[in-house]
Amino acid sequence: MLMTNNILHQSALDVIALEAKHQKDYEQSQSVEEFSENYRDNPRTTFFDGKYDGELDIKPQPYQWFEPIYRKGYLAGITNRFNEQFSA
Repeated sequence: MLMTNNILHQSALDVIALEAKHQKDYEQSQSVEEFSENYRDNPRTTFFDGKYDGELDIKPQPYQWFEPIYRKGYLAGITNRFNEQFSA
């Protein structure tokens, strides 16, 4: 029994660091879960090519803007919108 206690005392366990790690992991899992539960995609911004987003003047999300097909369609939509505005 005495030997077991010595082994426990010899190990360098930082309880505060362990608790901080557990708290950080928990908070991160909670934020991911909250995002997953509350995520709602706006149906007006789900156009694949971005043309209608450009025509409706809906600002793209960063992940959409990095897609070349979306960016090309978005710019075409903006061009259509400006052509309609200035030709009337």
